[in-house]
Amino acid sequence: MTRAAPEGLLTRAEALRAHAGRLRAVAEGLTWSGPEADALRADVTRLALRCAAAADALAAAARSPRPPARRRGLLRGLRCR
Repeated sequence: MTRAAPEGLLTRAEALRAHAGRLRAVAEGLTWSGPEADALRADVTRLALRCAAAADALAAAARSPRPPARRRGLLRGLRCR
């Protein structure tokens, strides 16, 4: 991994953390109520958690001395949802 690669991962991790914070603020700031609002709040909260988890994974990858999993063949056959 080159020196720029970990810095790029950390930059993306910071961006995802910022997105997660904005999503949490939106979920907490909903002023309307009812089943639709509760469902939207839950969906946005889940998305914020996914962004935070992805940020953590990117930061961990940036600190890892190991090559990316793709180069080791560990991601073969996996699909993103």
